[in-house]
Amino acid sequence: VTDDGRFLVITQSQGTHRENRIFVQDVTTRDAPIVPLLDRFDASYSVVDNDADVFHVWTDHDAPRGRLMSIRLGQPEPGSWTTVIAEAAGTDVLSSVARVGDAWVAVWRTDAHERLCVHERDGRLRREVPLPALGAILVLSTRRVEPDVFFAFASFTYPETIFRHTVETGVTTMWHQPVVAF
Repeated sequence: VTDDGRFLVITQSQGTHRENRIFVQDVTTRDAPIVPLLDRFDASYSVVDNDADVFHVWTDHDAPRGRLMSIRLGQPEPGSWTTVIAEAAGTDVLSSVARVGDAWVAVWRTDAHERLCVHERDGRLRREVPLPALGAILVLSTRRVEPDVFFAFASFTYPETIFRHTVETGVTTMWHQPVVAF
């Protein structure tokens, strides 16, 4: 169910293929039909958030390294989509995106490590969040109405640690780090 509680999002895939379809149902209307948002097996799609009937969707459609698009319900043709965060030039991969307030928090995979970046609502880069080393973002946890993003970070020499980043201030603090003997 979307964060606003309005839509049930149903994802359909076939076997182990990455391609999927997405259907939605307005759960605020009694006996509302299930309707297609993206009704073709031509790419991978994942609903990140919505603003009323505009869905913000991560996809690799015409972008093998991923991008974030806005798609209005009932306008499924790619020509009517709006690019929010474009596919990066080079080899960077947009591996995941989440919404925090009026910003997007994106995990970019590049050269066998990950970067955490905050983007404006229109997709412009606001800042890159400093990480303690080269490594991986293991978990990204957000809520649209909360000011913070929590993420787990680890590397070969840095134990899995949970950090809290406040999007508006740009302040990152350690939330929990295990005590390990190495």
